[in-house]
Amino acid sequence: MKAPAPNRWICFAIWALAWMEPLAAATVIAAEDDGPVVSDDISENLSRTENEEAVGGLVRYFREARRRLREKAALDTSLSYHTLGMAAVGGGGVPTAMSGDLTLQGVWKPGARWHDNAMELHFRLRERHAIGDTAASALGIEIGTLWGLTDGFSDGGFEIPDLYLEHNFERFGVRMRYGQMTVDSQFDKHHLRSSKMAFLNQAFSSNPAVAFPRSGAGISLVKEFKNGVQLAIAVTNVQGSTAGDQVDYKVNSDNLFEVVQLSREFEFWGERKSRVQLLGWRSDGAEEVGSSEGNGISLTVEQEISDDMRAFGRVAWAEGEATPVDRLVMGGVGFSCGDDGLLGLGAGIGHGSAQGGGTQGVLEGFFRWQPRPGLRITPDVQLLVGNGFNTSPGVRFVFGLRAGLEF
Repeated sequence: MKAPAPNRWICFAIWALAWMEPLAAATVIAAEDDGPVVSDDISENLSRTENEEAVGGLVRYFREARRRLREKAALDTSLSYHTLGMAAVGGGGVPTAMSGDLTLQGVWKPGARWHDNAMELHFRLRERHAIGDTAASALGIEIGTLWGLTDGFSDGGFEIPDLYLEHNFERFGVRMRYGQMTVDSQFDKHHLRSSKMAFLNQAFSSNPAVAFPRSGAGISLVKEFKNGVQLAIAVTNVQGSTAGDQVDYKVNSDNLFEVVQLSREFEFWGERKSRVQLLGWRSDGAEEVGSSEGNGISLTVEQEISDDMRAFGRVAWAEGEATPVDRLVMGGVGFSCGDDGLLGLGAGIGHGSAQGGGTQGVLEGFFRWQPRPGLRITPDVQLLVGNGFNTSPGVRFVFGLRAGLEF
């Protein structure tokens, strides 16, 4: 499902208007009052942008229109445009790549006036395009990395990755979703997993040792227990893979991806918040996108160190060639820098799943700066080491610059 990219000048005009508006006010990010937290889940994205207080300018106009739509029609939406430019230094030549991502996401609660816990329709529509000859997601292929230098930021064109219904049964602590969905927005998460808001490299922004479908039609169930334990299961069909950019929208596909996850949140180390998460998965092969069958497990831990600091770590193992790596170890830390800044540092190492696959590692650092409400600029640097790089002595530097505008 692919369509021509929109006029680039429209996107750049939106950027210019937002930047030149006299936005003379501070921004309050409720999610970061409790330490550095980001997410790619639709509901959490809407909640975060709703809690940003934008005074004056274009962003405030859109936020006010959004508030009225929510009150009148029980429809909450968010529009964003993100760009990413990357350049690799070392080896043969200096490959460069740039991409844009225009996304509309929202939640509609048609029965909200009559029921506090009404059925919800969640949706996400996006248009991804390359700006120039090469998309940012393809830069890893140019270099010869085992996994992607970024999650998303492809030239996939128009997609509808999420269109599902959600029911919350609060009495039983159960949440159910069914329809077209991106499963990895619910599973194998940590609080700094977002290529638009935090780390770029897939070692941190995704999990190259889990064969998550790029999108899939299916069902998920999440059960919350009062002691902080959460059990989640999902079954979807396989439409593309996070290892590539192609999505084959076949609702009747009989290739299935199954996942179960057990996690617990508790207090540890001076009553600081901790989280442990264990995930197991299995995937059929999908010939149409060239993916193999496989299975594996992933263990993730998180620890709040202070009000402004949160650390995370992960070990993962996979069997088969459904994933680009069969072993992965990574960890990182995020620091809140005032109300508007976020600094992240991470390190990871993985072993290729193909026969004779080598070992590669990555160090990444980024700083997210918010000069205006709704506008974020994030410089990023990655140090890549290992074997198997194309025309490279085994060390590559990749510099990135992201800009994101959210209404």
